[in-house]
Amino acid sequence: MNRVFFVLLSLGFALVNSPLYAQLRVAESDVNLQKKLIEANREKLLGNYDKALAILDELRKQKREEDVLLYEMARIHAATENIDKSIPLLRQAIAMAPRNQWYRETLAVYLEELGQFAEAAGVYGELSAEFPREKDYFFNQAYLLVKADEIDDAIKVYEAWEKIVGIQAESTLNQHRLYAGTGNEKKAIKELESLILRIADPKGN
Repeated sequence: MNRVFFVLLSLGFALVNSPLYAQLRVAESDVNLQKKLIEANREKLLGNYDKALAILDELRKQKREEDVLLYEMARIHAATENIDKSIPLLRQAIAMAPRNQWYRETLAVYLEELGQFAEAAGVYGELSAEFPREKDYFFNQAYLLVKADEIDDAIKVYEAWEKIVGIQAESTLNQHRLYAGTGNEKKAIKELESLILRIADPKGN
């Protein structure tokens, strides 16, 4: 009987120390994390923002998926119209997951809502540099630079876009409007002429 007991006990220790057991522990931990996130989201939907934040903050102390938790906490603050509290949380999340486009897009949106147009444009500028085929990043950056009254920089953004994809009706017309709005009729006309030539000879012959 004692031999059987010791054999089972030895097997138990072997199992606890095995990679399979470690995987099971991690899987269990992931399930608990998901449950907590669902609970926090439920409290958020019910309007219990303080409870939702408390759950997420508790999870943060466990150092699990911290960038996700920071992002969700930022969204809760935004839902309560405390966007100013969202910004530092998003910046921390981005520092932990710099390749996450969504975090940075959200940061740009919140900065715009706070009226920080130049900073929001800067975020889109970083994104357009990393993802040069994403038209929206260029156009959002230019739009925000116009709102920041940085017209020359906005025009440069459209020019950068056209260096990548060629002369395009939308970007060229936007440049025309900006030049015309600043009283630079010569350059405004030049933009229209370049567009007409492009339409007349799309292959550039």
